[in-house]
Amino acid sequence: TMLGNDFLESYGGYFAENHVNVIVPQHDRTTSRHLLGLCAWLNSRLANFAFGMINVSSHLSKFDLSLIPVPISLLTELSDLAQQLTDDLTEEQRKETLGRIDDRVFGFFGLSSEESQRVRQAVPSAG
Repeated sequence: TMLGNDFLESYGGYFAENHVNVIVPQHDRTTSRHLLGLCAWLNSRLANFAFGMINVSSHLSKFDLSLIPVPISLLTELSDLAQQLTDDLTEEQRKETLGRIDDRVFGFFGLSSEESQRVRQAVPSAG
């Protein structure tokens, strides 16, 4: 997740579980749009399907994260949808937006409808 300034202004701080990976941009060209897109990609069904194939634990290490491709063009494509998830959505709108993120990810990697359906069956919706 991304913590916005409004969260920090409202609460002043937070506690994080000790198995949290913090992602810090290495280039000045990385924008908040890329970070929003990264959140969408890491929470997509396909990324979680891939993580499940390489790691039986629910914890992801830096090494695990490095095995999954993160194309900048995908992050840019997902950022607007991810931004919508920060709005006050109904449960139905949230599920629809998460489904659209999954559809974009499946399309980006060229999954067939059968492959997409297999991922949908194997990984429950985040909504």
